[in-house]
Amino acid sequence: MDAHRHAPPRDFEGTNTTWIPDLLYVNGRFERDTALACDALGNIIALLRLPASHNLETDDAPRSVAFPESGLALTTRIVRLRGRALLPGLVNAHSHAFQRVIRGRTEYRSAAGADDSFWTWREMMYSAAARLSPADIYDASRMAFLEMSLGGITSVGEFHYLHHDAGGT
Repeated sequence: MDAHRHAPPRDFEGTNTTWIPDLLYVNGRFERDTALACDALGNIIALLRLPASHNLETDDAPRSVAFPESGLALTTRIVRLRGRALLPGLVNAHSHAFQRVIRGRTEYRSAAGADDSFWTWREMMYSAAARLSPADIYDASRMAFLEMSLGGITSVGEFHYLHHDAGGT
């Protein structure tokens, strides 16, 4: 099977966006005068080296641009990110999104001086998990994933605690 024949097409004509931050994280370090071109789906199509004298500014309308240092010309919308650094999304390799509902509710110190522990936390976590409906888990997970996205996390390894519902199913 020819893998290239079945790859999604990349439209280099007018649907691309080229992001030009002050710093772009490439090969383990931040670099200046470097841009990232993406297709309409957000897939990276080119890493572009810009001449030090470039004066590309934000332009909402796609335009033809040549990048001599990269040997590429394309039609793209330019987005200049002044004062910004662009780096890859972060990965959360182990998440229990439903636990967002117990955040700030399980750690405590009692008046008698008895401290909470992993075991007291675990009891409260399982108690909350047993009370959550599928709709509750969905809502809590959406909020947790939104917060992760806003914090720069773009990939999540999610682990659910599956329980019987109140009716036993």
